[in-house]
Order: sequence, then C-alpha cells, then structure tokens
Amino acid sequence: MNWRFMILCFLLTACSPIGSVVNFHDNWTGIDTITTNEQEIFRDRQGVMLVRPAITSRGGQRAFGIVTRIYRIVPNGPIIEKIESNGNLLRYQKTDRLLTQCIDTCRRTEIGVIHLTEAEFRNAAKSGLPLRIFGRRGRYHGTVSPALLQTLLAQIDATPQAAAISAPQHPQCRTDHRAICRSKTPR
Repeated sequence: MNWRFMILCFLLTACSPIGSVVNFHDNWTGIDTITTNEQEIFRDRQGVMLVRPAITSRGGQRAFGIVTRIYRIVPNGPIIEKIESNGNLLRYQKTDRLLTQCIDTCRRTEIGVIHLTEAEFRNAAKSGLPLRIFGRRGRYHGTVSPALLQTLLAQIDATPQAAAISAPQHPQCRTDHRAICRSKTPR
C-alpha cells in the first residue's frame, strides 16, 4: 500500500506545472512577493545553478529580480565575483551561504539576487536572460527562460498596482500598537 502512495505522490508532483506562480504576503513587513518554482539552468560535473524570477511590491513600488542558488558538487562552495548578461555587468547581491542538498553529503551553496529594473525585466521576458557567472571556484552559464518571466509579468499586469500600506499588519500591532510597533508609529 505504501509503494502505491509513493508512486501516486511522484506522479502528482511530476504533473505540476513548471512555471506555476506562487504569491505570498508577509504580514509583518507588508511585502507582497510573486515568484515561480526554481528552474535549473546549468549543470556540469562540478556545479549546479538554479534560478527563480521574483517581483516584490510594497507601498505601490515594485522591485524586480532573479533569485539565484548555485552549489558545487565537488568540495568547496562557489564564491561568485560577478554576473554578466550580453557583456553587461549585472547588479548581484549575495544574500546567504548555506549547507544544502544534504542527502548524501552537504553542499556549500551561495544564494543571491540579480537586481533588475522593470525595463530590463520586461526586455528579458522577450528573449530570455543569458547569464555568465564568474566565480573564484568556477564559471557557470545559462539562460533564464523567457516563459518564467512572462508568467510573472502576466500576473502583475492583470492586477492593479498594490495600494500603499500605511499601518503595520502584525496582529499584535493592531491591539497594542504602542508596545510592539513603537518604531512604526508616527509621533
């Protein structure tokens, strides 16, 4: 009976759409995020690169970017120095270095964000975003699929611009505003 359940779970996850959109709202910060599932754009004997386009909004302003996750299969983690697209240097920010993929042995992973303007994001949605990653322990290359970017743009184009968030959204802030949310309260 258990093996039937496992096969059913595998088949259901295999049938889930690759570019499905994930929306979530952080009540504490008031930030709305629209993203997709991760997509592998590079793999060789030494490393793997996964990307996830994301759009965040708060107070009527939006930020566009590509979340990257790069890990090496061999010892020593990646140390990313720069990322280029079509010869142009992109704004990359490392956000974390973790030990992940701990099935047989843990892998050192660098997680970061490639910051894009809305115009750059929309342009990449037409033909994809080719990436060349230069690191101290390897070089990686791949292209972010235009379909992933188009999926997110269709989602935000279908919804009106987010309304400005004027009050903190944490439940305790509503009941005891002075004790919890003093720094967010106008004086």
